[in-house]
Amino acid sequence: MVSLRTFFGHSTGTLMHAVAPLRGRWNSLDSNRRAQITLGAALVVLALIVAFVLLPALDARKALTARLPQMEAQLSVMRSQSKEVGLLGAMPAIAAVPRTAANVALLQAIFGPGTQITATQDGFRVVLPSITYASWWDKTGDAISRHALLLREASITRLAAPAGTSTVAVDMRLGSEASAKVLPVTSTAAPAK
Repeated sequence: MVSLRTFFGHSTGTLMHAVAPLRGRWNSLDSNRRAQITLGAALVVLALIVAFVLLPALDARKALTARLPQMEAQLSVMRSQSKEVGLLGAMPAIAAVPRTAANVALLQAIFGPGTQITATQDGFRVVLPSITYASWWDKTGDAISRHALLLREASITRLAAPAGTSTVAVDMRLGSEASAKVLPVTSTAAPAK
């Protein structure tokens, strides 16, 4: 502590010694001149405060005011989404759709007339001679989800069709989820004419 007191005492003495000529000059000025210098210094300090504190704060306020409508719109969207989440949370749970065991009649009802369906040892063979690709995909997905089946194998042949349609012939095998071995899907194009 003694060394700090000595240090600060020495620093204060050095500072007072350095400022002494300025103090003497200040004391030699008349009172009107001192008042003018004090007023000028106060104006400089005020100008610096305005330039470095007030103007940036006003610019930031303008920027935030310009963004306010956008932020209010985002807040409105978030509030409506929050209400939707609350409504979804209040809804009773939806029971899972019961799955039924597949049989030829149920699959025939899904794929429609003209489809050949036969029961095999490990599932079903489904032959669709002509169907649009999108319709085949929808009906197959429906059969899989309703009856807990897997698409085990499919041979898809593209048929000549009018422009804008994708008609295919499909020979596929559907099996139960119990036997999870899935075979590849093969695809061939229609023979060139």
